[in-house]
Amino acid sequence: LSAVLNQSDILLTNDSGPMHLAAALDTPVVGIFTCTSSERSGPADSCHSFVTTQLSCAASYRKRCPYSGKKHMACHDEIDIDRVWNALSHSIKKQLDEKIKKEDDIYPSEAA
Repeated sequence: LSAVLNQSDILLTNDSGPMHLAAALDTPVVGIFTCTSSERSGPADSCHSFVTTQLSCAASYRKRCPYSGKKHMACHDEIDIDRVWNALSHSIKKQLDEKIKKEDDIYPSEAA
């Protein structure tokens, strides 16, 4: 797993061991947080971004969902694909911009 994460450009994941391993390997992470807190449990580096639920039980660290019926696991519906896609797209763009800047620093324009 370490070898794969080390070669990855970015990791989209929930709050998990692979998320922390990727962060330790300096692989940017887009982390999805429901019952855990991105502030408390997420990697600290600014290259990572997080999508968190806005429900009242967010970051409660409960092992079981406190809701039943239609609200059971509502956090999974509340974190919609658009929020995840926006976070992932933003992280990819940020990485591309940083790579372009590094290349410009290595191979400066001769017009300057």
